[in-house]
Amino acid sequence: MVHAYILIQTEVGKAAAVAQQIGKVPGVTTAEDVTG
Repeated sequence: MVHAYILIQTEVGKAAAVAQQIGKVPGVTTAEDVTG
């Protein structure tokens, strides 16, 4: 099994929506947004 962390820069306020869409990609088991 492959584990990976990716950094995606989004517009302000869009991180949660982007993480939700990434979670729908086949093979992705977890997608979370982190800010700060």
